[in-house]
Amino acid sequence: MNLLWWTTIAFFMIGLIVLLVASRSVKARLGYVKNNPDADPAAVKPVIWYIRATTIWGVISIGLVVSCFHVYT
Repeated sequence: MNLLWWTTIAFFMIGLIVLLVASRSVKARLGYVKNNPDADPAAVKPVIWYIRATTIWGVISIGLVVSCFHVYT
């Protein structure tokens, strides 16, 4: 196995763990924003950043998996 395979596995696993841990605080913040619609708009920014980070992590993970299949076939 080469470096691309281990990089893909490490990126996926570390990213998944980070996103699962961060989801707890995002859920709490989202509940606060839902219960207080007139809350400060800055309270929504971490939720938006979480969605962006999850999307970017997913796209990069898909790209790494596709490149692994391309290399190993």
